[in-house]
Amino acid sequence: MIENMHAFVGDISKLELPVLNPYLEKAQTLYNENMNAYISAILRRSFGKAMVSGNTGYFDFFDGVHRQLETMTPMEVTSSPAYNKSALKRAVKDISSQKELKKALEALAKRIEKHYSLADDPDLNDSSVGQGSHHGGADVLIGTVWTACELILCDSVKKWQAAMASVYADAAASGVGLEYGPAEVDALFKKLKPV
Repeated sequence: MIENMHAFVGDISKLELPVLNPYLEKAQTLYNENMNAYISAILRRSFGKAMVSGNTGYFDFFDGVHRQLETMTPMEVTSSPAYNKSALKRAVKDISSQKELKKALEALAKRIEKHYSLADDPDLNDSSVGQGSHHGGADVLIGTVWTACELILCDSVKKWQAAMASVYADAAASGVGLEYGPAEVDALFKKLKPV
């Protein structure tokens, strides 16, 4: 759906025909909805439960912390067994270092490229398409997905750091937390860009 709507919006936008605007708007809406769902799923896969051996992952854990903060004080949140300091340690243990972040982002880059690369499809990768190229602007789409993932993950890391500073201030003193911030995430995204 993402690939189809990306191609449709790109091609129809170039025509600049007002009669097609309702279809273009619908396609853009479908594209945005599906892109957001895909990015959420792929980031949760890389930084969620799959990465931390069955424990609650970053997104799940900090989403829960933020939900708890809507009705509780930080002290009340940390008194809950699901969100105490031990739960924080379990949630961040497998991806708290820059080395682990790099590994997760390398896997994310491979996954995105695999999902949107048509180089292995013999029907679409013939002489009319060009050798080694991606059909239909797949390179552009891969770059778009990668950039969206970067923005969301940088924003999430900021939120995670803010939650750790306000709710788990004492945990940082004992070495629990992230060894990276949004700047390091941004630099790694630029270095590992899959296209």
